[in-house]
Amino acid sequence: MKEALIAQEALVELIAAHAGIITDSTGKPQKVNRADPNAPSVIYDAVVVLGGSSADALAKSGLAIHFINEAYCHGKPIAAIADGSLLLDACSLGEVKAPDGVIVGKDANAIDDLIAALLQHRFPRRLIANVPA
Repeated sequence: MKEALIAQEALVELIAAHAGIITDSTGKPQKVNRADPNAPSVIYDAVVVLGGSSADALAKSGLAIHFINEAYCHGKPIAAIADGSLLLDACSLGEVKAPDGVIVGKDANAIDDLIAALLQHRFPRRLIANVPA
């Protein structure tokens, strides 16, 4: 997914609960660009929530839930891959649809939909009245 976004000239940052290095689901070390408390959603153009072993923990994280709610209120594209949808379920987004720039996919093929949403830039017609952010 990261390579597909970089190929489109996107700047990709990995946000995690702490700075340093984390291990991805394949066992490969990944450099964390920003620790969760120092990564407000307003500085990003889109959000990708990956599945894997951290998905359940993210769904219980107040910081992660706030991050998604805030990005949603700002009309930013949001993609959840596989178990990453657990975080979306924990948020107060209501019913979301792909035309609203929220992409839920089973695998990395959802990246094409995310890139299309990024090209649209924002989704200002989302219903946000009940989204706490």
